[in-house]
Amino acid sequence: MVSADNLNLDVLELIFAHLSGDDLVSIALVSKSFLAGVIPRLYHTVLFRARHAKKYASFDAKKNAKTSALLSPFVTLRAHPDLAIHVRCIGILAAPLTTATPPQIHPHFLSELATALTHTTNLASFACLPRMHILPPILRVLRDRERLVCLRVSGALSTAQCALLMDVGVGGSEGGGRGRGLSNVTLDFPSWNVVDILPRWTLSLQQTLTSLTIFNSPDLHESILDATVAQLPRLRGLHVIGCPKIGHASMLQAVMHTPLLEDLSLTIIEPGKPNLPQPVLPHLRHLSIDARTAMVPAAPDVNHPFPFLGNLAPNALDAVLRVSSHALRSLTLRLSERHLNTNEGANDNDDQTQAQTASTLWDSILSTSLTHLALMDCTPDADAVRKICTRCSELKRLEVAFPVKDVRKFTLALAQSQTLHTLIDTADAHATHGSRVALTPDDARFLMNTVPSLRRVVSDGRMWMGAQTEIGLMISLQRHKPGPASGNHWFHPCSVD
Repeated sequence: MVSADNLNLDVLELIFAHLSGDDLVSIALVSKSFLAGVIPRLYHTVLFRARHAKKYASFDAKKNAKTSALLSPFVTLRAHPDLAIHVRCIGILAAPLTTATPPQIHPHFLSELATALTHTTNLASFACLPRMHILPPILRVLRDRERLVCLRVSGALSTAQCALLMDVGVGGSEGGGRGRGLSNVTLDFPSWNVVDILPRWTLSLQQTLTSLTIFNSPDLHESILDATVAQLPRLRGLHVIGCPKIGHASMLQAVMHTPLLEDLSLTIIEPGKPNLPQPVLPHLRHLSIDARTAMVPAAPDVNHPFPFLGNLAPNALDAVLRVSSHALRSLTLRLSERHLNTNEGANDNDDQTQAQTASTLWDSILSTSLTHLALMDCTPDADAVRKICTRCSELKRLEVAFPVKDVRKFTLALAQSQTLHTLIDTADAHATHGSRVALTPDDARFLMNTVPSLRRVVSDGRMWMGAQTEIGLMISLQRHKPGPASGNHWFHPCSVD
């Protein structure tokens, strides 16, 4: 007789692959066979978060501690190499600090991390977000991780440390055949040393690198970017955001070298320049635009398919959108206006100008091919939402700031969509004075009853899930847990499902 306890180990691993978080811990306590089956999933991803850093205690201190101090997971990996071989992803989201002035990364934590990494021979993804000096002590270990394909690092490095970084993830034929090589690199706040090695480093990754992200680098300039991207004709994703010397003109010049590009993120720094390059990107699926510094009123061209974005960059960005409009599936815009509405009800000239610009926005971004639309740092009015849902006939995921005080009118506007599956509230609780009104269970039920296809609503760290049953719509409330911090920035493409 087959029971859960004597199932084949491979079958158990397939079952447990659908679980996460505390469920995995509970499964591990059931029996020895369940423990053996859940270990690969339990240790697949190791994250060290801010709450872990606050309660951190070194191994020696923990033995004599009478508090609720926590050991880092790297102590376990260091003591049990047989468990470390199951680790595929490591994310350092925060780091414990000493009480010294100025505070420094706890040396015991760095030692535990470096030693544990020597045992993670199957590591495929590593992310280190804190801007303090965590990366330098472990560069030599990362250089030996032959299966590493995704790397996200933050912080400043010296010239000698940059030389070690250049050896990380160099695999394939160009790297002597010792590994696959990096396919995804994200550099947060890179110093001038890191920026300077980009052309040489990417040359060694030419055969493997498919996605490159550079975030908040004041030292990155056009010549470095162009020399880097020119060596990466296989690039599928290019994201350069928050770099003051790299605007849309520099980005559009760089992507002339990447005809296979599918994901693009850029910053529009100024309204536009004449004679910009006109890249051809027929495979573009996702586009993110940070336009907070370039929102300027202008008379729209009613015959233009993207008039608002045309006001931002009249020539080249138009070409990108014209070529990719038939294929574009995801669009993310970060704008400067807190509230965007249509041009109805405008009284004076200033209101009419702002309303005209806002109205042009909706005409410009809407496309029947879009399945995902995110509007960051702005709240569209009900008429704008109705226009979005009417024009975007394939829209499945919408990210906007909820007008919770007028949720009924907002919901009736959303009802124009027959395909919307996921609705995410992007409102910042700190952007308004006083307490923010939260979405209630009745609001969530009204949303799902009114919008026929809506099954997921995320707001204020909570996720409302709906399912149709024989007795009607059943709604459950779950705590919304964002993905691992080794995941994406706001401008990266997201899963629509």
